[in-house]
Amino acid sequence: MKKTISVIVIKSREDQYREAEHWLQMQSCYTDMEIICLENENNVHFSSAAAALNHGAAQATGEILVFMHQDVYLWDTTILEQYRNFLSARKTTILGVAGADTSGTVYTDIYETTDKIRRNPPTNGQQIPVVSVDECLFAMHRELWQKLRFDPVCCDDWHCYAMDICFANTLAGGINLVMSFPICHDSLGNPEQKGFWRGIHRLVEKYRGTTIENITGCCVHIPCTRFAYLKYDLTHRILYPLNYRLQGREALRSIPAKNPQQLTDAL
Repeated sequence: MKKTISVIVIKSREDQYREAEHWLQMQSCYTDMEIICLENENNVHFSSAAAALNHGAAQATGEILVFMHQDVYLWDTTILEQYRNFLSARKTTILGVAGADTSGTVYTDIYETTDKIRRNPPTNGQQIPVVSVDECLFAMHRELWQKLRFDPVCCDDWHCYAMDICFANTLAGGINLVMSFPICHDSLGNPEQKGFWRGIHRLVEKYRGTTIENITGCCVHIPCTRFAYLKYDLTHRILYPLNYRLQGREALRSIPAKNPQQLTDAL
């Protein structure tokens, strides 16, 4: 039987994927879902997320395509049902679980790691217009993906592909929204990613001179100019990583979670 929802996941770590799969199986719409797992340990089959996700989307049969990291655990067991219902009649919308608006403000209900670290006030499932959505989980109608597709030339690594497709959607007249729920992204992130810096540079070159005025995402908010990128590059390639090392990665875990009891009953 044909499913309505296709969840596309790139797998490089078995333990994280199995935990993610467990929570997918707990979803209220699980019987209406197919999971497309793209095996890619050590980047054997794909050299970029854009290429992998295009491949997975081409295999998918669902009307709604959900692109999800292997380290995302859907503690809210209704999120994909709500995404399906919302997107079924909205064929020009990209919907994410986190995103940043025109001021660079980030909206998300995500808990970072299973320690339930949360850095942002809860959005409580509001529909919030954003410039771009975060890559950890976002969705769109199949027809929109067929129109836009991920750009494996601009995004030839593992970063920036969600920002890129959101910018393309904006230029095509679509909208990007956050509708966030309490889920877990089992990661603290890492600013020392050369591929991310290169991706930002390519976005600047691709969208410079268009109506995309700023390169805005959950980790970056700069004008879409070469000068702004050079300043950003200096700050984040040298100064920020140095501070990051001096602080120590584990220092980030000491930040108390906001609303730490919110999921107690559900879990």
